[in-house]
Amino acid sequence: MACIPAKINKRVPAWNLVGFFDDGVSKGKAISHFGEVLGGCDELNAWPRKLAIAFAIGSPKIIEILVKKNSKSKN
Repeated sequence: MACIPAKINKRVPAWNLVGFFDDGVSKGKAISHFGEVLGGCDELNAWPRKLAIAFAIGSPKIIEILVKKNSKSKN
């Protein structure tokens, strides 16, 4: 998923990927050359700045759970 904004930025710098949020991976673990895990849903909801979020999940049920768990999301 992170490769898409990277490709867009090659043409027109538009995105600043801050990292990844994942409840199932330890905070600080680099999961690709694009960045590291910054925490889980708790850290995401406490993030001090507004973020554009992309969920890279294959299961619609899991996406629904994550969107509901993210208190700052607007449906």
